Amino acid sequence: MNRIRRIEQFYQGHARDYESKFRLPFLRRIRQREEEHIRAFLLKHFDSQEQGRLMEWGCGSGVYTVFMAQAGFRTRAVDISPAMLEQLKAKLEANHYSNVEDRQADAESMPAPADKFQGLYAIGFLEYTNNPAALVGRIPQFVEPGGMAILTAPTRSLVGFLYWFSSLLRKRVCMRLFSRRGFERLFTQQHLQPIEIAEVGWRISLFQPLTRIAAVKWEP
Repeated sequence: MNRIRRIEQFYQGHARDYESKFRLPFLRRIRQREEEHIRAFLLKHFDSQEQGRLMEWGCGSGVYTVFMAQAGFRTRAVDISPAMLEQLKAKLEANHYSNVEDRQADAESMPAPADKFQGLYAIGFLEYTNNPAALVGRIPQFVEPGGMAILTAPTRSLVGFLYWFSSLLRKRVCMRLFSRRGFERLFTQQHLQPIEIAEVGWRISLFQPLTRIAAVKWEP
């Protein structure tokens, strides 16, 4: 069974209680710090007036989908898990957001749209894909020339290896970790121009944070 199918099965069974673990004080603090940094990064590189429609790969229960909807972006949110999309729909309905179109699909194999998007983002998704390089290579199929894509990946670090072990125990998936050079190479090999690469989230003294984030531009 490939990675994506294993992840689909995990989230189908854990969608309702997936976010409950983040209510623990320590994990909540770590998650809040990372979310704050990622949200600031998204708003720095996307403009709700200029960017128009966005594509989100691996939206899950909509942590960032709802935030971007609140900020005024129009988004097509894609996830492979129907159960996670139900969680997203409940949040959108509760907040009366109508600027999000949800769709069940596998980002690695879904057809490219007839009308491209002005931007794309994928948070916490790349590490679980079957072929990260091939997925990154699909960005020009979805994003207009000059458009921006923002993706995250876990760092190859002590904290990253702890996360890797946790994922193996809980999800039965050997997620990928990325060095900074390897993360950047994913984009440059696909002729995408890195605009900014940064480490985000909670930092332990002397150690890298768990997550690295990149903003890249598609220029033909």
